[in-house]
Amino acid sequence: MDVDYLILGGGCAGLGLAVNILHSDLKNKRGLILEGREKYTRDKTWCSWGVYPHQFQSVVSHHWENFTFKSDKNTLSLSSVKHPYQHVNSLDYYQYAQGLINQSDTMTLQMKTRVEKITPEDDFVSVDIGTDIIRAKYVFDGRTPKFPDETLLQGKSGYLLQAFLGCHVRVDKPIFDISTAIIMDSNLSNQDAIGFYYELPFTPYEALIEPTFFFKSFSELKVQFNKEKIYQLIKEYLAKKYHYSGEYTICYEEQDVLPMIDFLPFDKHPHPRIYTIGSAAGLLQPGTGYAFVSIQRYNEELVKRLSQTDFPTPPPGYSDFIKRVDNFVLKKTYYMNSPNQYVDSIIKGAESMSGDMYARFMHNCLTDEDMSAFAKNTSMRLFL
Repeated sequence: MDVDYLILGGGCAGLGLAVNILHSDLKNKRGLILEGREKYTRDKTWCSWGVYPHQFQSVVSHHWENFTFKSDKNTLSLSSVKHPYQHVNSLDYYQYAQGLINQSDTMTLQMKTRVEKITPEDDFVSVDIGTDIIRAKYVFDGRTPKFPDETLLQGKSGYLLQAFLGCHVRVDKPIFDISTAIIMDSNLSNQDAIGFYYELPFTPYEALIEPTFFFKSFSELKVQFNKEKIYQLIKEYLAKKYHYSGEYTICYEEQDVLPMIDFLPFDKHPHPRIYTIGSAAGLLQPGTGYAFVSIQRYNEELVKRLSQTDFPTPPPGYSDFIKRVDNFVLKKTYYMNSPNQYVDSIIKGAESMSGDMYARFMHNCLTDEDMSAFAKNTSMRLFL
């Protein structure tokens, strides 16, 4: 089989790239997406501030103009009408992309397919999937990257593991304030690990509650982080914050561990005909774990470059400024010893920003005016 564009991995990055191709001058090129899963399910939640008009705006299910940060001593409330905080259900995303692909005569999605070998040639890239050999002019690899052995990373202040268990819960009383997303709340944390609660209220009766913690090793994570303990933490959170003593129903849950590493070299262009995309291209922001906006922006720019020239250079990732911020945040977090200390540091860094500016700051979209404000403000200047 011969194609122009072969996309390895039909997740956020792979399907996002396919949709951008279908909305571009390249829509008549032959494209194939290889995905290992048998079918799509709701397996992830993607959130971001609305700083970038991407191709998936129609599947944003909820948004919040108000967002807060809380510690035991401080509370910071910000608001952004221009860039509200947005929620995307992964299944809605998958199904939207599938619908566009199914309507296309040139793009195909092939499920239950594993890549066995990739061999670059002079005029194409040969990809062995066991049952067939696919030849492609370009390959875009969005498969989850393999990280170095943890023994090489332990003890480095730029390495942490962010672990979370997010539960979409339903209660039998109207207790949630649907106007405000709680980005961080350490005030109710009752364990020593650095972390916070994250809450997205969908209705007065339903919310995503996500205890999130940072660990310095997988062995530490395995001891302190388990589902039963998290379920109890959510119950205590509801009781202390909302005085809710009843039972709650879990409608959906997702668990993940994100390596937060500021010094790994990601190769965005390992061969003239091969590009990495998504987290494989280093688009998971080390200091925050956010990736959705950077993936969408990267995909759109990559398609634009492909339409202009053959063998384009890949788009840039995060700016040097954001890299310095991430490096600072990771190293500072590594040496902290209490959840409230962590959230207090976030509040201190954000308290001089407007809600609009904070949203742009979180997604590498700072304007010249924003950068000027950083240069003039004492609490912000340390990042420059």
